[in-house]
Amino acid sequence: MDNETENGLTLGEICRIVFKRIWYVLGASALVTIVAVLLIALVLNPRKVTYRGDFQVIYPLSEAQKYPNGAPFLYHDILSNASLKEIVAADEDLKGLDVDKLLREEAVTFVAEMDEETKLYTGKYSLYLKGRYFSDYAKASRFASAISQTFVERINDSAQSVSYLVDVAVFDAMPFEKQLQSLADQKSKLLGEVDKWSALYHETYRVNGKTLKNIRAEIETVYGDVTKKTIETELERCGYVAVSDVAKRKSEIQEEISYNDLQMKALEEAIKTMGGGIDAPTTPQAALMLAAQDDTSGSTGDDPNKWVINIQSVSDLLQNYSKFVTRNEQLKYQLTQLTEANITEFSASVKKQFNLISEKAEMLAEVSAQIYRDNSRVFANQEELRRDGETNVVFVAIAAFVLVFFLAALAVFMLDAPKYKAKKLQEAQQQAPVELTEVPVQEEQNKEE
Repeated sequence: MDNETENGLTLGEICRIVFKRIWYVLGASALVTIVAVLLIALVLNPRKVTYRGDFQVIYPLSEAQKYPNGAPFLYHDILSNASLKEIVAADEDLKGLDVDKLLREEAVTFVAEMDEETKLYTGKYSLYLKGRYFSDYAKASRFASAISQTFVERINDSAQSVSYLVDVAVFDAMPFEKQLQSLADQKSKLLGEVDKWSALYHETYRVNGKTLKNIRAEIETVYGDVTKKTIETELERCGYVAVSDVAKRKSEIQEEISYNDLQMKALEEAIKTMGGGIDAPTTPQAALMLAAQDDTSGSTGDDPNKWVINIQSVSDLLQNYSKFVTRNEQLKYQLTQLTEANITEFSASVKKQFNLISEKAEMLAEVSAQIYRDNSRVFANQEELRRDGETNVVFVAIAAFVLVFFLAALAVFMLDAPKYKAKKLQEAQQQAPVELTEVPVQEEQNKEE
């Protein structure tokens, strides 16, 4: 027989009392649990939860902390008012978010990880979103994803804007000498860019169906050494200038030829003094040239009109004379070549090389942009945003169900227990007389036997 409790009922009787109304108990427990869960999940948690997303941005040459176009890579730019408004406007599901309010009340914050030794950012970031500013988790998650992807979009946009071209108008305004130097510098820059990518990904890395090695070879063929030497030699020999500067250049050449003729005449007089004592030079230029060639050259002590000159000084004079002759021949040849037809033809050959290098510059710009597109990524540390500061809904559901079940069962017991006890007492009272009369009857039967 079950042990009776202090209230005169056994545990089994208590369970029977509660079980008779078990559906009421379970219904009340379920109802309150559902209300509690909905209250926590839809009202309380969204108001106090903070969503956190940890991710890492990886892109080529990210250690330089610069965009492909050379601009500083600043994560603050992504959280600017204008940037966030662009993100919201681009996504229908995000429209309705008040960016001004989000920033004003610091509902969106960003933390960048920094290396303690180098003091450089590592490319790892943590994004925090206050839950009460978002209608639900899905919207916050979409907003966080859009922000992280904006990094990659900015990188790719920057890569797409990179250009290795020289402005045509600037190039055309250069004198021919600077144009040739520009061609050489541009080619060297293009080769350097290819070498940079090869060092990072190896020369066998394929971009748009070509290896970096093949791309470099294509650039090498443009403005090659033979072509470069031929064009430079022609320019030096012919002295080409812009058509608009031909008249001025011819005048300068004539002046230089006249000056050189005077120098040659003076040298001729100076050279005639070779030998022993001879007449002094008849022009001041010749005397100065002789004096400049050798400190021992000059008038003798006996006769100021007699000069002594050594063989070495004469050799130097002859070399100088030869230089003036060669220079004048070059200048006179240039006078015959400085025609509009010749200059136009030469300019066309230079422009052809410029166009060829420009084609390779455009090709390399697309190669670089593709490399960034292929290798720029955002890696999330977890698939979903972390929830900080929210109450565990499962725990609330279990606790609410157990607590309400106990309270509902207690309420049922408190209501039904008095009735059960009264009924039990009544049944006991009804059974008591029957038991008293049965004993004598049984005794009488025993006696008769």
